[in-house]
Amino acid sequence: MIPRSVTSPKKFIIGQNLLSQLPDYVKDFGDSAFLICDEFILDRVNQEAIPALQDAGLKGASEKFQYECTDEEIGR
Repeated sequence: MIPRSVTSPKKFIIGQNLLSQLPDYVKDFGDSAFLICDEFILDRVNQEAIPALQDAGLKGASEKFQYECTDEEIGR
């Protein structure tokens, strides 16, 4: 068996109002963020995180996770 390593997530941050602070955490990695969410948080992401990214001059998009990592889901 070939050894494998998982290095993600590099950070796991817990706290209040973090969706609106998302630009502070993603801006070092580029100018856009694609947020994959379940239905429990998707509305909050669209109401808080996406506008915060846009206000910071970053691109943001979200998509509902369909609970399976399949080639079909990746292609969607």
